[in-house]
Amino acid sequence: MSLMSSRAADLWLGQFKVPTDHALATKLLKEFVFVSADDFQRDLKALIASKLREPKTAAFYIERELKQVKPLWPYKQRDNRKVATGSSPQKIAEKMYPEVANSRGKALPKKWTVHGSALPAVKSPTNLQQDIGSEGVVAMAISKLCKLRKTRFALQPHTNDLTPGKAAHLVVVTDFIGSGKRSCDMLDSLWRLASVRSWHSSGYRKLLVLAYSGTDAGIEHVKRHPSRPKVHVVRTCPTIKSVFKGEAADQMISLCRRFPQNAREPLAGR
Repeated sequence: MSLMSSRAADLWLGQFKVPTDHALATKLLKEFVFVSADDFQRDLKALIASKLREPKTAAFYIERELKQVKPLWPYKQRDNRKVATGSSPQKIAEKMYPEVANSRGKALPKKWTVHGSALPAVKSPTNLQQDIGSEGVVAMAISKLCKLRKTRFALQPHTNDLTPGKAAHLVVVTDFIGSGKRSCDMLDSLWRLASVRSWHSSGYRKLLVLAYSGTDAGIEHVKRHPSRPKVHVVRTCPTIKSVFKGEAADQMISLCRRFPQNAREPLAGR
């Protein structure tokens, strides 16, 4: 189906009353690619199949907005060396799993290990807003895949299922990598766990990020995360500055900042 000939396109273009704005909006809309829900799920599953060929095993974690918390040890080691980069110096993403401290003897630092259930795949970071975003669509697709491949794949499993021989890959899955901030928050929630860092350093488990699409800048930002994950996408996403040059790019940016009205961050990427 052509996006330009759709009813949704007509309704969207209808808000641009000034001829020059309407022409710019039409030019911008022509650069969009329509992806149906069926195509999205099929292509995302095909990406997973190509990067996690049988008999590889994996635990999937659905990217979503996480609650921000104050950093406490062991986010920082005793020498104050950071082991992950949070999105803010004041608050960072909560941990994916709870940790328990085990004694290793007098005068020795305690050993922290993960134990318990992972954070839910779909949840609002606050109780004030219960909207479910694109993570719901991604979670549904991955949940179906895990049910079909129970011996190989699991969706945000309990630590009892992270036994030797299972989940050799810890995989963050998302529909889109914009700035890369949210993907990095998800990686932080895993990387802050001492067990995950230990598994990674020993080569026991690898970290991956799989997305349907992403900007070049966002993908590179995620690759630079301290965990150094492998990042794979179905297709890269062009941006205004990569498609339009010079004055044309400035005009498009101005248009996006003016429409829709009252938008807080019209050009923000997650």
